[in-house]
Amino acid sequence: ALPVDASPSPATAAFNAAPAFAALSPPRLTVARIVAEHTEDVLRLLHHCLAPIASETGVVPYAERIHARTVAAPAAAASATHTPAARGREGAARSASSLGGGERTLSVASAIAMLGQQQSDAPVPGPSVPMTPLQRLRLLQLCDATLPTGGFAHSAGLEAAAQLNVLNGAERAHSLARFASVAAASSCQLLAPHARDAHVLLSDAIVQLRHAGERSADGSAGSEEIRDQLVRRWQHLNDSLQSQLIATPPASRASQQQGRALSRVASSWLEEICANANSGDVDTAARAYALAAISKCDGHIHGALVLGALGALLQLPPRSVTEALAYMSSRDLLSAAVRLNLIGPLAAVALQARVAVTAADVAARASTRPREEAATAAPMLECIHVSHDLLDHRIFQT
Repeated sequence: ALPVDASPSPATAAFNAAPAFAALSPPRLTVARIVAEHTEDVLRLLHHCLAPIASETGVVPYAERIHARTVAAPAAAASATHTPAARGREGAARSASSLGGGERTLSVASAIAMLGQQQSDAPVPGPSVPMTPLQRLRLLQLCDATLPTGGFAHSAGLEAAAQLNVLNGAERAHSLARFASVAAASSCQLLAPHARDAHVLLSDAIVQLRHAGERSADGSAGSEEIRDQLVRRWQHLNDSLQSQLIATPPASRASQQQGRALSRVASSWLEEICANANSGDVDTAARAYALAAISKCDGHIHGALVLGALGALLQLPPRSVTEALAYMSSRDLLSAAVRLNLIGPLAAVALQARVAVTAADVAARASTRPREEAATAAPMLECIHVSHDLLDHRIFQT
């Protein structure tokens, strides 16, 4: 939790006026990830926490979704806790328990100020590594909107925010700009360290496979051992990110759908590169072998990790991969805003230019931190995103 020097919005002021939050000082931000056996228990908690802003929204949040008189009885603690998903649930429960301490929730504007303050203390990343013309062309194609990854089927919670009147009012354009900046920056703060680790993992594996291929006698045995280690570490990375996204099902689905789509793109792309490579090219063979190994993994496969892996397979610098992640996050979100008629196409170009710069800066700084410190920084937006599945009418999948 970080202190924030920002004036609270009217909604935040109403929230702070609740008895449980009246005596708190100084202002703090609590990021809570909540899971429950019964969805209504989560809705009940959200209803209680968001009730103070009913006067601002004109409706009592989640009131019509609560039907039972009391919460469900705790389930027996007999389930295994050694799986990654179980560890994610335990972490979510620990985060949720901090709500009992009475921390206050910040508005979108305050979240922007918090991100700026948090980044001021972070180490400034070094300059980008110069790229060859081939690398620049590959990066442009990777960021191209025609790449069939399914990113435009998701709104990052923007559709839910629009239907919940979060962005309505006389200053809707300003609210949209704040929402886009916080959403893109918060997403990059979580995903950039994971994309970087995926890039490092594949880069190291390619070097090891290349060396194994250059050896004559034990090359096959060495490749098998390297592949098994790559698969284990790749699954661990995906489980780590899944434990962060498990409390926001729409975000988790969007990440996995784009991960599977980008994995198919990577296979087609590398197949073309291999077809044009010289016969006996050990380096290209090592890249194809590494991609085949991670493509056959079962379980979760997330878009940010596949992006980092594909960047390594295409020999792109890690800094360029995190910048691409920031660009695509802002591009997909602003494209959703245009399709929702929240902003015009020309105005969206100017807004994306501002949002992408902010997101790229956050992603660059976040990529210098350990993956264990990666986390989102916009709990209110996560609450909004979760409600997407409750919308009666929607045009986006998430």
